Amino acid sequence: MTGMSHESQIVLRVDGSATEFSVQVLGAFSMADAENADGWAELAVIDLSDFSVAQSIQKAGMYAVAADGMWAVKAVAASVSGGTLTVRGKAGD
Repeated sequence: MTGMSHESQIVLRVDGSATEFSVQVLGAFSMADAENADGWAELAVIDLSDFSVAQSIQKAGMYAVAADGMWAVKAVAASVSGGTLTVRGKAGD
């Protein structure tokens, strides 16, 4: 997702049959940052089942990410074992 405006959030749905996984959500503040591997910053994720905050997603569920000021956001599967993993996102104000 690119070109997002201020006061935006992204809702992520994570599911699949993987027994263990870790997904990081990263954001870039500009096109220049997005084109540079070191330009991406970790974004905190909020587990919508209990409103806990973490730096990565490690269980299936629904999550929210504040994307204020982000030019681009991506989800990166740092590790996946024992099955499949799907991450879907929707941007909103």
